Amino acid sequence: MNVENLMSHDIEACNPDDSLTDAAMIMWRRDCGIVPVVRPDTQEVTGVITDRDICMAAATRHARTDDLYVRDVMTRDGITTVTPNDTVRTAVERMAEAQVRRIPVTDRSGVLVGMISLNDIALAAEKTDRRVEGMPTYTDAMDALKAVCTHRNPVPGRELAAG
Repeated sequence: MNVENLMSHDIEACNPDDSLTDAAMIMWRRDCGIVPVVRPDTQEVTGVITDRDICMAAATRHARTDDLYVRDVMTRDGITTVTPNDTVRTAVERMAEAQVRRIPVTDRSGVLVGMISLNDIALAAEKTDRRVEGMPTYTDAMDALKAVCTHRNPVPGRELAAG
């Protein structure tokens, strides 16, 4: 099965010059926690912004989200993407490697055409451990979720207390 079969097609993106309020309003309208950031002229994906990015920027910069811009807090480097023709298994592997739950789907020139999430994959996973036409199994979905949830850099002093 290909990414195209599971991805969301009707995606709303923001531009680097949009305010964090603009990005948050997209998240509110679309009931999502991530918005792709695209170049206004080409619609090529240049990054992503998450609800966490917005909250952390507002809290740490002591500024209103109307006065902060997507370009200043978006993730630009190492954005993981897939194409509609990639297999769902490829999407699972890329999410696991990048430790992300959602990734943009782009055409070969980098233009945004959709999004695919771990939720999409988990809901479509076969209820078997048998490999079928690139379709992820429940085990694949759980392995990806475990990889995504693994703590990368624990904060010193924030370890869980034993007991």
